[in-house]
Amino acid sequence: MENRIIITWHGVSHPNLVGYNIYRSRWESGSYTKLNSAPVSGESYIDSTTIDTSIYWYYVTAAYADGANWNVESFISDKDSGKRRGIVGIDNGTAVPQEFFLAQNYPNPFNPTTTISYGLPQDCHVKLDIFNIMGQKTITLIDANQSAGVKKVIWDGKDQNGKQVASGMYFYRLKTGEKEIVRKMSLIK
Repeated sequence: MENRIIITWHGVSHPNLVGYNIYRSRWESGSYTKLNSAPVSGESYIDSTTIDTSIYWYYVTAAYADGANWNVESFISDKDSGKRRGIVGIDNGTAVPQEFFLAQNYPNPFNPTTTISYGLPQDCHVKLDIFNIMGQKTITLIDANQSAGVKKVIWDGKDQNGKQVASGMYFYRLKTGEKEIVRKMSLIK
């Protein structure tokens, strides 16, 4: 088996875009290492530095001339199956991850919608809630039994009453039985 993973993403169009930076981790909540020394100009990158058959966690940022970096996409890749799984262009439930995960939403910051992806290694009850910066629940996106697989949900930036929420930082929490992961995201207008 080749020790490489081909990473692709959906590019952004902006006059100050310099390129993209690719980051990798062996663990979802671990530290990420930047893989490229200079911004990548295209919408793909070959990671040939992988050393075994494992799941790797990646995210891609768009780098701008002013030094800003914005998250473009996050995903995982499973070398055992040779497939990139988890975030963009997937069919829900077709790939079963080896471990529970909650990916960083994309785009982040977002306006008006963002996609949240997660993986379930087994059938279970899933609850996905959004909270504002003060810890108040904004909306429950999912509260249901789901089959094992990689899933995604799109949040339109509206609360439980269908009203558009204010710009700012939000937290999203995924709970499944004894597992719980929280991540943060930003809505800009």
